[in-house]
Formats: sequence, structure tokens, C-alpha cells
Amino acid sequence: YHGKPIYFLPGVPPQMEMLLRDKVLPGLQAMDGGRAVPVCQRVYRTCGLYEIEINQRLHTLEQNGVQIGYYPVGAEVHVSLTGHHLERGTDDPLFRQADALILKALGDNIYGLDQETLAAVTGRLLRERGLMLGTAESCTGGLIGASLTEVPGSSHWFKGGMIVYANELKEDLLGIDSALLIRCGAVSGETARAMASGALYRLGCDIAVAATGIAGPEGGTPDKPVGTVYLGLAYRNTVTHRLCRFHGSRRQIQEKTAQTAMDMVRRALLASEYS
Repeated sequence: YHGKPIYFLPGVPPQMEMLLRDKVLPGLQAMDGGRAVPVCQRVYRTCGLYEIEINQRLHTLEQNGVQIGYYPVGAEVHVSLTGHHLERGTDDPLFRQADALILKALGDNIYGLDQETLAAVTGRLLRERGLMLGTAESCTGGLIGASLTEVPGSSHWFKGGMIVYANELKEDLLGIDSALLIRCGAVSGETARAMASGALYRLGCDIAVAATGIAGPEGGTPDKPVGTVYLGLAYRNTVTHRLCRFHGSRRQIQEKTAQTAMDMVRRALLASEYS
């Protein structure tokens, strides 16, 4: 149309990706006698910061030749750095300068680049340290373990997990005192810590993460509304917990819980490296 090509691509992602890579991009590159400079891009996968916080740290980087994009994905935000008309692509000084500034501004909130997943990055850190991870899950129903075992080779660093949805299983499988559950409730920081400690001991692992919460759509109270989640972590003779407030559907809350639990493990491993 008026000298511009029109491409119709299928909606199936693998087919679309193949055609984009093998047909569309080479076709666009061949236009104008092959003199067109391709767009270059790098994606920074972050966890732990809201989109507005990232924007506040990066908005000054927008300049001619590079563009910043923000894409919330569950508990994560993916940040894209795109270069236009840069003769040397990602090796161009302008692109490299923006890349260095993003890495510095976001720090450990960046868990990976491009296609890396949080589970794969967490697993790599565990394997590098020779550690085995265990999980104790209530509200996520095994989603943390399922996410971890999607990574090939996860048997080298993931020992296993327990799905302890009912309180009697928290007592029987993890050894949690019934008095604690009565006093504090199943959804509490005390229970999250006890779940992590129980998983560490009962599974015989080096580090354990636990999740207990209210995924909804029912079950919330004024003090503990739907989306209230406590994460517990047991590692290096220390047991801690974190309170999270998530929003969305039941599935979205479960996915955000699983992502944040894996990120909690990742950050603990990085912190031990620096201490």
C-alpha cells in the first residue's frame, strides 16, 4: 500500500515468532537496498518495584535514539530498552550508556535479561552455591513448586515441597503447634515462619520458602482482606517473614505470590553473597 508492505501474521505465538524472524524482519531489512538499520532491543526483567517507581528512576534516560517501555507482568515489571537507527546496534555507545544507567538505577531489582525467567535465575543461584530448596505451600496449592520444576535440571537444586492446605496437615507434616495456629491463625507471619522452619527440617533442605494467605474471592476479613499473603523464609539459621498485599483474581493473587516467593529466595541468596 503506497509502497509499504503489509504483513498478516497468525495469532499462534510460535508460528508468529517464526514468521517474524524468518520472513518479516529480513523483508524489512531488504527494503531500501538493504540500507535500513534494524531496531535493537534489550529487556530487563524486574521484581520488587512498581511501574511508577521504575519510571521515576528511568524517565530521564529517554533521548533521541533510545526509548524505554514498561510492561507489568504479574508481580514483575519488564522494562525494554529499544534503539532506533543505531548503526552499531546494542554495541552503539548511546545504547551501552543507557544500558549501564538502567542496570545501576534498578540494581538487584533486575533478576534477568530478555528471556530469562525468575525460576531459572533462582535455580542457577542455588546450583552455583550447591544448595537445595524446599517449599511449603498453602494458598498457592503447589504453584511455586510447579514453576520451579518447569526449569530443566531443577532436580539439582529443588528438593521438593509440601502442599499443606488444611491446618491438620500443617501440624502433621510440618510439625506446627496447634496452639500457634489457634492463637495467630493460619494466615499470619508466625505461621509462615513456622511453615518455612518445618519445611527446612522435614525436607532436609538448605533453604525453604513458605506461603500462606487468602487468595479469594471469599474468606477475607477487615483485618486480613483478600490478597493478604504471608511469606516465610528459613535460611542460614534465620527465619523471617514478609507481609504482602496483592490484588486481582484468585489466579492472579496465586501467581503473584509464587513470583514473590521465588524472588524472596533470590534476594536472600544475593544478600548472603554480599555478607
